[in-house]
Amino acid sequence: MTRQDSLLRIDNIQILVKYSGGRVHMEFGIREGLPSDYESVARLVAQIQAIHAEARPDIFAEDPCPMSQSYYLKLLDDRYSKLYVVTAGDIITGYAVIRINKSPLRSIYQDRRYISIDDLCVDESYRGRGMGRALLKHIFDYAKEIGAGSVELSVSEFNEGAIRLYESMGMSTRSRRMEITLD
Repeated sequence: MTRQDSLLRIDNIQILVKYSGGRVHMEFGIREGLPSDYESVARLVAQIQAIHAEARPDIFAEDPCPMSQSYYLKLLDDRYSKLYVVTAGDIITGYAVIRINKSPLRSIYQDRRYISIDDLCVDESYRGRGMGRALLKHIFDYAKEIGAGSVELSVSEFNEGAIRLYESMGMSTRSRRMEITLD
């Protein structure tokens, strides 16, 4: 986004407004997912799954439909989850699934509320247009709105593009998950 560009919110739809030559262009919007969005979101989930299955076939199986419709509908109904979609016209170009969490009720943890991003994807053909950045900003704004103290996610080390995006948005590594492959 340039300094003249801005994010506008109208009826819970966030829209990137671009200014060019004195004209306003609405590039894309962000809104909560609907039951009718399932096919488009499932297509994006399949993209993520294919990337993971290719990079780590020892962990991830190829699956052309890794998100069932029943699971998708449960996400929409779960009061501790939100599913956002990015739209460019009538096309869903990205999505994110977030969960609203509280720390475990144990004396070793501070009492805190936080958001975890379970999934975030922008369609391969729409990457590099600021949609992922805008989606993350939307999630950060929502987290502040509900009083969450942080936004957290896990990302695979092979997903370098996603890591660069998250770091460019101010996220940093808090912990690592390590492994040894045994023969």
